[in-house]
Amino acid sequence: MKWFEDSPRLSNSGQFLAFENGRGHLLVYDLKTPKRSNEYYFGEPVSAKVFSNDGKRLLVLLSDQTVFQLNLGTTEAAATK
Repeated sequence: MKWFEDSPRLSNSGQFLAFENGRGHLLVYDLKTPKRSNEYYFGEPVSAKVFSNDGKRLLVLLSDQTVFQLNLGTTEAAATK
């Protein structure tokens, strides 16, 4: 399998891989399957992304300082600014 990505991040558990695939486009893969788990489109570029210790959530910081907490394996997201 080939990926074209920028700034890949692996969860502590090794289950999820998150990377940017263009401006404001974030892909998350479940490496156990290995299939795309989630796909997100943001209006601003992603500045940073950090997995929670348990690997079930991903914190995403955008260039406009908006922060998203993504629950992996679902389509839930919470944003704060």
